[in-house]
Amino acid sequence: EALSYFKVSWAVGFGLITFVLACIGAFVATRILKKHFEKAGVI
Repeated sequence: EALSYFKVSWAVGFGLITFVLACIGAFVATRILKKHFEKAGVI
């Protein structure tokens, strides 16, 4: 009983960390791409 609860909480925690990292990665990537495009004169 306790083990299955631990597995579920670990899975939720891991999913949350993955989601947060993906959001941060996307935010950083868009900023870098925006800067790159502005330098290239596309935007």
